Amino acid sequence: MKSYKASTGRELDKTTTYICYGFGIALVVMACLRLTWYPAAIGVILIAAAAMTKTITVSEEGIVTEYRFLMYRKVERWEWKDIVEIFCEFSDKQPGKIGIHFTKENLMARRLFFSRQYEDEIIELALSQNPKIRVEE
Repeated sequence: MKSYKASTGRELDKTTTYICYGFGIALVVMACLRLTWYPAAIGVILIAAAAMTKTITVSEEGIVTEYRFLMYRKVERWEWKDIVEIFCEFSDKQPGKIGIHFTKENLMARRLFFSRQYEDEIIELALSQNPKIRVEE
């Protein structure tokens, strides 16, 4: 089963994640030394936010979004039978990538970025799973 990993364009890079961990730990240590709980609460929230990950893949199952947070895992699926339209756009902000908008029956839409080399393969996959999908470019 072929799957394509997508990007939303808003992911944190590794440097930002490590900086969040560092500031969070520093706030917790500072709170312990000063015996106050406000910095500790902010530090814990900062560490927790940096620990959360979100992975989006497009496969034969549909669009699968997996959220991971410490011991918690949630999977959200958009099945191909629910998707009615695909719209492709080229973005100047993301060179070498193409933005593909997937629209569900209830007009919920999701824009995902892929490498331009996978555009035709993703559209072919979508049409093979649901030939009723309208494709616009």
